[in-house]
Amino acid sequence: MPTLVSAVAVTVLGGSDLGLAFRVTGLLALLIWALGHVPRHARDQFSILDWDPDSLPKDWREQVKLWERFASVRPWAAMAAFALFS
Repeated sequence: MPTLVSAVAVTVLGGSDLGLAFRVTGLLALLIWALGHVPRHARDQFSILDWDPDSLPKDWREQVKLWERFASVRPWAAMAAFALFS
């Protein structure tokens, strides 16, 4: 959350020079990272830790597939945001 707040502040207060496009794109990359990471993590954090290996939830394969799909997007979005803000 502090990273998102800082990104918004830098984007808003940075002015409308040539770097604005980089800052806005970096902010969008951070939002993609946050939307792909935070909701899935918050929802699954406790349920996955509480899974019993002998009695898995009925939709455990779908949950794992969904997590794996977002797991490939989040690192790229974070790296893009870092590069754009640098």
